[in-house]
Amino acid sequence: MANAITVSNSNFMGVPASTNTTVSSADLSIPGTSAHQVLLIGEFSADCKGFTNGSIVGDIQVDGNTVHGIQVNNLNGTIGTIIAVSGITYVAPGTHRFDLRAFTQSMNLSVHHRTLSVIDLD
Repeated sequence: MANAITVSNSNFMGVPASTNTTVSSADLSIPGTSAHQVLLIGEFSADCKGFTNGSIVGDIQVDGNTVHGIQVNNLNGTIGTIIAVSGITYVAPGTHRFDLRAFTQSMNLSVHHRTLSVIDLD
């Protein structure tokens, strides 16, 4: 049996300009006495109606520290752009908080269909 969690939500959520906004969160306990490899997969759909040369940063944090991120540029008024962030990182034993975040300097960003999966590979 895999040690994993997936959190999904399809509701629209506004992302204020110049603010790192958590769009999905999950907690997972890592058993044992040594670090485990953990696969992190996060994505959200972005609606950027008021953008002019706008960009969006998506990142995944473990216990408040960014471990993976991506930036998508020149989203000029696009609708439904998928921002996907993924990677493998080592996580120490214990319970950890995983956050998928969105950031933009532009106004009028909303995100929806947000999903964060955390999969213990060990």
